[in-house]
Amino acid sequence: MSVTVKLPESHEAALDLPFTKPTGYGLGKSGWITATFTAEEEPPIEILKDWIVESYNAVAPKKSTAARPLTSAGKPARARAR
Repeated sequence: MSVTVKLPESHEAALDLPFTKPTGYGLGKSGWITATFTAEEEPPIEILKDWIVESYNAVAPKKSTAARPLTSAGKPARARAR
């Protein structure tokens, strides 16, 4: 299994992990990483959840995330009072 995500904030820390590498085709220079796991390995689910949220907030249309970015619980954040 592999997961590819864009991590503008935690890119460097993610690359310190043994199961990650910069994504190919030059995307790694833009903050994309790929995490790869064998069938025998247990992926770190909580880390992957956080990465998916960070990646979604980085690449989703800004109109979608400006008022209500996705949280680590996988749900939109509460709308801010104006």
